[in-house]
Amino acid sequence: MQLIGTLRDCWRFWSVRFATLQTAVITLWMITPVDIKAVLTPNAFEWTVYGLNALILLSRVIKQQPIEQTELQQMPATQEAPAKEKPLP
Repeated sequence: MQLIGTLRDCWRFWSVRFATLQTAVITLWMITPVDIKAVLTPNAFEWTVYGLNALILLSRVIKQQPIEQTELQQMPATQEAPAKEKPLP
């Protein structure tokens, strides 16, 4: 498994944004008092999570615009992987 080259820019991916939103929704649901949960329609939480799951999957298969060239120039240079040494005989 290899990490993507633009790991620092992963927050720009819509799938990452939706997954972060889903995590926030689940966390808020867990800390919401029971009396407030009773006011909401049954399955509201489940359908919200299902919808966010669908958005995450769709955002992974839809091509997103590449990072602008000017933004790439502003990024600090990343270190290259060290060259592999020849094995000893």
